[in-house]
Amino acid sequence: MESICLVEPSPDSGTLQVNPAALSFLKALAGRLWVVAIFGPKGTGKSFLLDQLVGQDKGSPHSPGIWLHCSPHPTRPDETLLLLDTEGLPEKMEKDEKSISFKLFLLDVLMCNIFIYNTKGAWNAQEELDKLTYMKMLPDKVRVLEDCPLVNRFLLSSMLPNFVWCLRDVASEESVLQDVAGNLDVTISPPAVSASENTTISYIQSLFPSQKVFCFCPPHVDGKEGEAVSSDILHPVFQARLCSLKYYILNQRPKNSPGSRFSNGKDWSATLERFAGLLSLNEPIIVNESFDPQAAAFYQVPPPSSSRAAPRMVQPNNMEEPMCLIENNPGEKLQVNQEALQLLQRINQPVVVVAIVGLSHTGKSYLMNKLAGKDKGGFSLSATAQANTKGIWMWCRPHPQKPDHTLVLLDTEGLGDVEKPSSSHVTKLTELIKVKASGRQNCEEEDEIPDDFVCFFPTFIWAVHDFTLQLELDGRPISGDEYLENALRRRKGSPEKLDVIKKYICEYFPSRKCFVFDRPATRQELVHLEDLPERKLNPNIIEEAHRFRSYIFETAEAKIIPGGHTVTGTFLGHLAATYVDAIHSGPILCIGDAVLALAQVENSAAMHDRVKRYEEMVALKLMLPTETVEELMEVHMECVKEAIQVFLDCALKDEGQEYQKQLKDQIQTKLEEIGSHNEQESLDRCKAMLWELFWDLEEKIRNGSYAVPGGYQHFLEDQRKTVERYHQMPQKGLMASIALQDFLKSKETAAQFILQADQNLTDQKKIKVEEAQAAASEREAELQRQLGEQIQRMAEDNEAQLKAELEEEQRRQQSEGSEIVKTS
Repeated sequence: MESICLVEPSPDSGTLQVNPAALSFLKALAGRLWVVAIFGPKGTGKSFLLDQLVGQDKGSPHSPGIWLHCSPHPTRPDETLLLLDTEGLPEKMEKDEKSISFKLFLLDVLMCNIFIYNTKGAWNAQEELDKLTYMKMLPDKVRVLEDCPLVNRFLLSSMLPNFVWCLRDVASEESVLQDVAGNLDVTISPPAVSASENTTISYIQSLFPSQKVFCFCPPHVDGKEGEAVSSDILHPVFQARLCSLKYYILNQRPKNSPGSRFSNGKDWSATLERFAGLLSLNEPIIVNESFDPQAAAFYQVPPPSSSRAAPRMVQPNNMEEPMCLIENNPGEKLQVNQEALQLLQRINQPVVVVAIVGLSHTGKSYLMNKLAGKDKGGFSLSATAQANTKGIWMWCRPHPQKPDHTLVLLDTEGLGDVEKPSSSHVTKLTELIKVKASGRQNCEEEDEIPDDFVCFFPTFIWAVHDFTLQLELDGRPISGDEYLENALRRRKGSPEKLDVIKKYICEYFPSRKCFVFDRPATRQELVHLEDLPERKLNPNIIEEAHRFRSYIFETAEAKIIPGGHTVTGTFLGHLAATYVDAIHSGPILCIGDAVLALAQVENSAAMHDRVKRYEEMVALKLMLPTETVEELMEVHMECVKEAIQVFLDCALKDEGQEYQKQLKDQIQTKLEEIGSHNEQESLDRCKAMLWELFWDLEEKIRNGSYAVPGGYQHFLEDQRKTVERYHQMPQKGLMASIALQDFLKSKETAAQFILQADQNLTDQKKIKVEEAQAAASEREAELQRQLGEQIQRMAEDNEAQLKAELEEEQRRQQSEGSEIVKTS
């Protein structure tokens, strides 16, 4: 997609406007989001770097605000990569919380998974980072717990993104370029900065969970100023660093924020709007108020609620005081209190559930407080005609005798409350419950209680208060249990409809117990029963209360449902919500249907949880890329075996193994995704290695070092040595050979040029030698000719001279003969 303005600042008013068109686009994104934000001074190439990461050359706009570029995630189908390009920082960052630059900085940090700080030019590490003064202002402007400044910084670090520092245009001879991705504390030269110092670096190290440094040489091959416009002419080392940065970004996991996993564009855009609105008003951002109630519960901070005071809680299974779970307001339907429901669903331990019902003012809350181990506080006690308990109140406490179990106490409003009509929902619940046996089409076909559904119903305990009679039957002493069983026996001649309650108690509750309590104190003292010291209570009731507590703690087991599945707080919360919805939807609550519907929800959640857990286990045990497919498959088999076994242990009524099959299919899909990711990781890493290893060879090609006769052989020898170095490099992954093959294939054209040049230069040399030899031969022949001519001339001269001398000699002799004749 084309880049679009996401957040537009208004310098005059200092407000931030979120572009409605961008919001509409974001809200349509259904998959998870990977968000990368870049921030830094003007003119450092932020937009250029993001363009190269997504493979576009035309550049992004340079308008003010934050611009959004969206593209599909290259290795994760149905997920989206969002790039946030922010306007350049001013030369000097002033400590002004109302400045536009600081507000844009906060949005980047809060909304992304990876925060890139981009700087350029000659640098001193500490001086460069000290310019980012906004880091020191961050903890004061963004808080997790408004009233806990000491722990705010610690909690904030769990929500912030990974910090990446991109150092641009570092000279190629810098030693820091040798590291693909260094740690911040390693890159910064001594003296080391102490984490306790009040410096920008110390804030970065304490606030951000991870800090990385990527160093880039200038992007141009020739080192010219400005930025390349095409990836085809980028410096190979720059391209290698780019591959390393992209590899790091895509290898990180989306950051899960408490209460909101930013699972889609709708959630993410809603959070962006809220943060932008708060910053426009110059208000601090209280993070737990910006998420749903589950986020607040994560930090043990109850969200704003209704007029009812929210209880103070430390952890879900150790509540300081009870809270309403099922609200029963006059004239309204039963309603689940979402705050209490979310708290209950956070309990992953098995739960032992004790519920109490009965007439108003019969001491229900008193007994429940004893079970909770509280003499004061707790469930409200009432000594007036008006009942204090409305609806069903819940109190979760650690089980005193069963480690890793939670005791859930449910105190119910009194039956027969003078303020409640006789048709109250709570008083008629037992009339609405039916059970559907296997093979039945609906609940009304069977009135009997099937044997396989007996486990739905708990142990029945009858607590008889203010008992003044003698426990005797036919003149002999009896126990409380015998008193109960005698009371449940049908009387001869009694109409059957008068014994319906006895019938259903016997059928619904095969396990029964009875405790008989005397009056705890005098009528006058009952008004102050909650504050009455134990020494003033009736000793008999104290002893019976102790037996009551011991019996429940020792015999009451964790709640189970058909199939033998143990109920946790999470499951109990779902069960409560399901039952209330079922009561609203029809005149009859069919337990079998409710459990089946809940099973579908639980199994789907368990399946998705196991798939996610499988991914986490593979990521934990496997370092990508792997050297072989077998290494990946070994970890896969180990993780899938555990995932399926854990799913089977918690699966509910998956009789046709439908969800188990879906789990296997989804894990197989994840395996294919991991396999593709593994191959891509290997290719990216190998490409980065090859670019760096072949850098010297590329330089020789550009410098013409091989443009000499015999240069092709020198090229092949250098290439062979480089390939040997590549083979010696560790952790290349299973695509090492393919990556090398593709890389060498991409260099075949250059190799052919070198070979052709070598051949041409060799042929030219041969011609020159032949020409030199011919010229030498010609010169030799000419010398021979000239020498022959010279010899001939010399011979002719000698012959002429000799002839002349002979003629002269003849003339002399003739002259001498003439003289002799004359003389004689």
